[in-house]
Amino acid sequence: MFSSCNCPYDYSSVCKHEVAAYFELAEQLDGKTPPSATQWVEVTDDPFTEMFQTLSNEVLIEIVRDLTERDEVLKRRLLAVYSKGEGDV
Repeated sequence: MFSSCNCPYDYSSVCKHEVAAYFELAEQLDGKTPPSATQWVEVTDDPFTEMFQTLSNEVLIEIVRDLTERDEVLKRRLLAVYSKGEGDV
């Protein structure tokens, strides 16, 4: 059996999405969950676009702040690309 996922998880050969799919498949094969009860979600090549579109500006800003606090290179890159002359680059 083979599976793959395009999520950013790279600590092992199988991510949580694949594990969840295997568990769902096992339950269906055991007859515990009828296939009609399964809700499938379409996975796109860009999982972030749909997710980000559901978030408020405040949440998106908080995400960027959190990431840039931990990554100085990202912080400087974002400031260089998107700054309007305000802030230290």
